[in-house]
Amino acid sequence: MPQTTIDFGDTITDWMDVSDIQFLEALSWKKDAASDLPVIAVESDLDAFADSLKRQLRSSASRVGKEGVASWPSSWSHGAFAETERTDELLELLEQLQPKTKREKVSHMATHRSGQTALKKPSEKKLKQSQDQLDRWLGQIDSKTPISPFELVVLFDLLEIVGTELESALLCRLWRAVLSGSINLTFDLEESDLFTTPEDEKVLILGEIPYRAGLLFSDIKKSKKLRQRGEEFLEQKLLSQTDTDGTPHAELLPRLPYWLAPIVRSLMAAKTHGRTLWNEETDVRFDYTLETIVSLCQPDGRILLSNASAHHLVTMLQTASKLVGWKKNLAPANYLNAVGNGSKRSAEQKPPKLKKDDYPVTQSDWAQLACLRNNWSIDSDSLVIAHHCSKPQIDLTGFGKPLLSGEWGLEIKIDGNFVELGDDWTCVCWFSDEDSDFLELQMTLDNGIRIERQALLARDRNFVMLADSVTGAGNKKVEYTSRLPLFAGVTPNMDTRTRECLLTAKQQVARVFPLALPQDKVLSTAGEFSAEGDSLVLKQVADGDGLFAPIVIDWGPRRRKKTAVWRTLTVSESRKTVRGDVAAGHRLKIGNHHILIYRSLKPPEEARAVLGHHTFHETMIGTFDREGEVSPILLVE
Repeated sequence: MPQTTIDFGDTITDWMDVSDIQFLEALSWKKDAASDLPVIAVESDLDAFADSLKRQLRSSASRVGKEGVASWPSSWSHGAFAETERTDELLELLEQLQPKTKREKVSHMATHRSGQTALKKPSEKKLKQSQDQLDRWLGQIDSKTPISPFELVVLFDLLEIVGTELESALLCRLWRAVLSGSINLTFDLEESDLFTTPEDEKVLILGEIPYRAGLLFSDIKKSKKLRQRGEEFLEQKLLSQTDTDGTPHAELLPRLPYWLAPIVRSLMAAKTHGRTLWNEETDVRFDYTLETIVSLCQPDGRILLSNASAHHLVTMLQTASKLVGWKKNLAPANYLNAVGNGSKRSAEQKPPKLKKDDYPVTQSDWAQLACLRNNWSIDSDSLVIAHHCSKPQIDLTGFGKPLLSGEWGLEIKIDGNFVELGDDWTCVCWFSDEDSDFLELQMTLDNGIRIERQALLARDRNFVMLADSVTGAGNKKVEYTSRLPLFAGVTPNMDTRTRECLLTAKQQVARVFPLALPQDKVLSTAGEFSAEGDSLVLKQVADGDGLFAPIVIDWGPRRRKKTAVWRTLTVSESRKTVRGDVAAGHRLKIGNHHILIYRSLKPPEEARAVLGHHTFHETMIGTFDREGEVSPILLVE
């Protein structure tokens, strides 16, 4: 054997074939070890060693308490890694061995619902069968087929959650496998070795595993250095991948639940071992981050714009909220509880009133992410836009039901030639008050063409406006195409007489209006509005310096069957009508609900008039009161 002792300073692949007794005898323990494990290991008594391990595991579990424990949290990362039949077998073993609720058959492929507390342990016969399977599973591990990172996290759960129920010999073997896997995986592992690895996998491999291994095997030499390395990596990733207000970078969104999972498990591990993971400043950052992620969580258990199918997402978020000490009456905590229990509020009810600082909204230039949301209720309206790439990602829900999700497509031709878009967008305007949330993005190309995307969510009026403007074309033919991605299960139904589209889904109806196109189909136009596959496609054509292309999506329940009328308005300056590439105005009337939209594409010298309303503003969106006067809900200078 190339080494005489085992610690966290070297690999131990040459120790795979020795007996458990020989393995224990070779361990290098700290002189100031807090447990009696070193003494018992020298005595080479496996039963006594297992008894001491069980006492430690029970003591650790008692520190967490019922409020902070989640069932087998390793499953939160199920799907993050390329898994094998061996990995799936291990997950099934964990499911078989852990206590189950009486009201729910737990499956790592199912969605958890909170509120089930009565636990039922497996029968002695099933427990014996599962332990035999686990023993055979551990027998597959060798130097050619080492434990994978995700398998190691599952083994952490097995050891800490069901270790006290295992037979002594099996517990010692499992403990040895987890220690060996931790040493081999963390030895001389640098982030540069994982250059192309997704960030969530890095957090698990370079953060969670070293930290948890350092805690669990704290009496082994060099474990403190390992724990500190994991601690520092977790902190560095949290601080470098979220803004100061806690907003995670848009690049994390596709796998955000996977990124969060190892952090929450590490927090659980810290509490289990009576420690704190971070300092107070970093704790505050994580608290902000958690609140932002909860605002991105929908009633159906998905994270907006995320492709990750992280299991038990609600449980993970609820666990995290308890670990950071959220009070039960805190709005995000109430929302999480409602999601977990499947509660809902009638769409006819008014949402609870919030102070401005309590609105669940966020916008970060650095993170290139904005969340527009009207309240913390289970059936809130929300619009999330990530603008870190040439075509922003968009996710829209009305009353908690998804309508749009995916890439907000854009194509522009100038005199028949495609315009190549830039890499990302700059937020040039963000506004949030009691009336609305508003975002404006801008992209300026090398050829002088400027593209601006606007998104407005009316806080209590159940509609959004999505609009694009193109300027700087230089008096040429501008061909514009926008694609809005429909959420799976949403069906578009184009009206036969008008250019209105009706979106229908389970318990959801929304109406879509392309305001810059003539309402009636009998009126010809160079543009069109249609449904193509899983997208709504708006095309507009203009001769001049640019154009304005607004769409309104309305899901107000009292307006679903009301007659809708819209038209393009005349805009004048100094009593002269201005062209559509200078300024544009549009009016939409649904029953008694009126919306006025005005957009200036070129600065005015005098106030412009639209429908009798005079303004110097670049953008104005308003409604009409009973006297017919415009009541602005947004003014942008």
